[in-house]
Formats: sequence, C-alpha cells, structure tokens
Amino acid sequence: MTGCNADINERKLLENKLSQSEYLLSEAGRLARMGGWEFDLVNNKNIWSKTVYDIYELPYDYDLNFTNPYSFFLPPYDEMLKKAVENTISAGIIWDLELQMLTEKGKVMWVRSYGEPVFDMTGKVAKLRGVFMDVEKYKSSEIALNRSIELITQNNMQLKNFTHLLSHNIRNHANNIAMLTSFIDTESLEEENADLFQRIEKVSQGLNSTLDDLSEAIKVQDIEVISDNIVFEDIINRVVEVLELDLEASNATIHKDLWTEKVLFPRLYLESIIMNLVTNAIKYRKPDVAPMITLRTYTDGNDCVVLECQDNGLGIDLEVHGKKVFGLYKTFHEGKDSHGVGLFLTKTQIESQGGHISVESEPNAGTTFKVVFKAKS
Repeated sequence: MTGCNADINERKLLENKLSQSEYLLSEAGRLARMGGWEFDLVNNKNIWSKTVYDIYELPYDYDLNFTNPYSFFLPPYDEMLKKAVENTISAGIIWDLELQMLTEKGKVMWVRSYGEPVFDMTGKVAKLRGVFMDVEKYKSSEIALNRSIELITQNNMQLKNFTHLLSHNIRNHANNIAMLTSFIDTESLEEENADLFQRIEKVSQGLNSTLDDLSEAIKVQDIEVISDNIVFEDIINRVVEVLELDLEASNATIHKDLWTEKVLFPRLYLESIIMNLVTNAIKYRKPDVAPMITLRTYTDGNDCVVLECQDNGLGIDLEVHGKKVFGLYKTFHEGKDSHGVGLFLTKTQIESQGGHISVESEPNAGTTFKVVFKAKS
C-alpha cells in the first residue's frame, strides 16, 4: 500500500470563507427580498436565485422553460417589460423598471426588474443578467404619499379660493361700517357717545388695515409669506389700540419688558399671534381679579428671539389638557366664549416660519406662553 498526506488547511479555510460569504449574500438577498437571475440566450436556459422563486411564489423545482415569461405581469407592464428585453437584446440597452405582477398564488404586488446584457467575444448579446426585487411596501407607501399630496394640493386650492371669498365678503362689511361711521355727525353726539364713537371708528380702521394686509398676503402666488424686520413695540401698541375697550372693561394692565426690540417675521402673523395671546389672557382672567399681562422679549443662547406672554389668570391643567392645548376646537374652561381656534392658528403661523411655541401653566396660577422664533442664521 502506498499513499500520501497533503496539507489542505489553507484550501479548507478558503472554502469556509467562501461558504460563509455565500451564506451572508443569500441571507442579505432573502431579508431584502432581492434576488438575481440570468438567461442564456444561446442555450435558452434560465437561472434564478431562491429569492426570485420566493417573490414569484413558485416552488424551487419549478420548470422555468415556460413559453411566455411575461405572463406573470399585469397589463400594461407585460408589454413594457417585453419591449425593454427586446431593446436589450437588439441594442444592448439596460432596463430598470417598476412593474406590477400577479404571483402564482394570486397576489398582486409591485416589483423592480433590472436587466443588462452580457456580450460574447464577437460583441453579440449572449446572456441577460439582472436583479429582481420586491418593492411592494415601498411602492404602496409612495402611492399613498402621492395621493396625500394630491389631496393636500386640492385642499390648499379650495382653502385659497375660500380665503379670497372670505376676505372679499368681510371687506364688504368692513367698508359698510366705515361708510356708516362717515355719515355720523360727531358734533351732535353727547360726550360719552362721542368717545364711544371714536373708539368704534378706531376699531373699524384697524379692521380695514388688517384686511389690507390679508389681501396683500393672499395676492402672492407663492405660498411663502414675506418676513419683515418688525419692531415689537409697534405691533404691541397696535394690538392695544384694537383691544382698548376689552382692556378697559376688564381693568387689564399690559407691561412691556422688551429686551430684544426687533424680529424677522411676517407682520400679519405677528400681530395675529400677539392679539390671540393677549385676548386669551383677558378672556381667561380670574373673577374679580384685574388681569396683569407681561409681554417679554429677549434672545436666548441659541440666537433665537423669544416672545413670552405671561398672565395671572385661571391657568390650564396641563396634566389633563397638555397634549391638546394647541388643538383645533379645544377649550379648557366652561362658560367662556371660546372656539378653540386662536391657539391652533397661532401654533400654525409660528411653525410655518420655522419657530415653535410652548406653554407653562398651573390651575389658578396663571399661564406663560413662550414663542421661539427661528434663529437668525
């Protein structure tokens, strides 16, 4: 008997590494629902990886020599794939298509098919080789997102038309009020009524001015609202003028603590924000307690301008209402003339410009709203 011993350690190590790499590649394809395929044009032979069989929902021993390879694809994707394959064979053009197919078990799904030519020594296409991937989850999400975008676009258009209509109708009423006030002879009024009429006239002027700003805003075709370098005190004084009657009736006091004088923000939005915050402070005051409202501005450590509105009113139980303070049509105190729209609009206006709003409050301990505007940078 004769024989020999050979050192095969290095070969075995390479075989183990190759086996491990093949396993990892196979698992990656299985988890990603992506497999490879090859079609030999000369020998008319198909080769699929197991993942491709899984996507088609076919057994691994299925005979791939079927007469019509496009029968699994729904119209018009069957003709689309057929034309792409023909172009690859005749002109060497690579295809990359998203197609809808019907699996062997009757499941409709989206797949991605990628194919490219393999040329022989004479430059003729000898094989087709590519990747087949299950993209149902991603394609369904994409379709749902596109539908949502279409719906949002449609709603935005309806809202824009409604805004134009609303602005036009309100302006008619505002103009009628202004016209009626112009007919009144103030000299014939008693002193008390004359003072009241002057205030009505001031409110009417403020309404027309706001409508002018609104009209300018909705005339802009672009959705973006132009920001201005606004002086806080100017806006606050304008709000105080409009709310003069409410402030006097409630004996409210507004204290201005303006460490930062200006902010880059849309004028119409800022006036609306301060108006809503001050109105809420008056509306939700304690019975028989004069409202004390502090409007404070400063710049924080992140170079963001901050506006705080602090009051001594009823406060909000944030443990109960914290998650819906800024929700649409959400109210927190019974018997109050509120509709739950002001804070929702305030939050929307602030966030549309890259800022955010928060609230600190306790029942019967007042409320502080904190508006953080977008950083200057």
